[in-house]
Amino acid sequence: MRTDLDKRKRARRKKVLAVISCLMAVVLVINGWFIIRTLVGKGGASDSTQSQPAERTPLKSIEADVFSDQMIVMDLTHNKVLFKKAADEKTRPASLAKMMTALVVIEHTEDFDERLKIPHDIYTYLNGSGIAVAGFEDGERLTVEDLLYGMLFNSGAECCLTLARHTAGSEAAFVKMMNEKASELGMKNTTFGNCIGLDNPACYTTARDWMRLTRYALKNEHFRQIFTSYTYEIKPTNKCDETRTIRNAAVRRFGNDRAGVFGGKLGNTTQAQLCLASIAKIDGWEYVCISMHAQRTEEHYNPHVDDARTVYKQIAEKLKEQE
Repeated sequence: MRTDLDKRKRARRKKVLAVISCLMAVVLVINGWFIIRTLVGKGGASDSTQSQPAERTPLKSIEADVFSDQMIVMDLTHNKVLFKKAADEKTRPASLAKMMTALVVIEHTEDFDERLKIPHDIYTYLNGSGIAVAGFEDGERLTVEDLLYGMLFNSGAECCLTLARHTAGSEAAFVKMMNEKASELGMKNTTFGNCIGLDNPACYTTARDWMRLTRYALKNEHFRQIFTSYTYEIKPTNKCDETRTIRNAAVRRFGNDRAGVFGGKLGNTTQAQLCLASIAKIDGWEYVCISMHAQRTEEHYNPHVDDARTVYKQIAEKLKEQE
């Protein structure tokens, strides 16, 4: 009986061992299949590593032959000046001054939906002067927001003067606020004589100072929103029953060849010549170009725009060379 019992025990052990062996074989096969599938899916560990693109390096500088007498270009993302030409030479800001006007208004306004009436005497002053206006009517009631867009999109002098009076009580008091802000920002070679940007012995700046202002202003979300918008709708007012759409004149000036430009402000007076502050996004990085005192010729009607387009395209080409 013991012999038969031993035989049965040995038989059971063999069956158990056989089952365990089969299970181990199945596990090994499954593991091997997953390993092969992973390697095939990735193309192999070494192939995956080799296929990754090289990381881009911020540009150190660019070279450009430009029409503007004063100019500065900055990589805003990495806080690096890439190009400058007579950046510390004094010049007139023209309507770029409205950027400071807008900034001061924004920083001292709580209710942007408040409606303001454009004073009659403003039009008495502006009519026949040749000063740029947004096209609003005498006595029209518009929101502070409407006037800000009219000022930055279309250089509306009526918007500037209305907002200046509302903010400070008078243009003179407002100009004092503009100069205080310039001093606060370290714009050592800048003073303002009016809120519009008209040629005035007391109104001058430099390209470097204007870059300082632009960098600061773009950190203000409200200013950036207006500066980088392309269209804005003005709802019906006491003088107009229809909704009006206005567009960013600076961005429009680039036409279909914007070179990444998505915001800006134009300026133009006799002494200042043509000026432009613009911002572009190239491969996810932001760049700002300040071009000042560019003279129009028969061959180049918009030399300030041509200059900005030139430097932005060069930046794009240099970044592409790294691919």
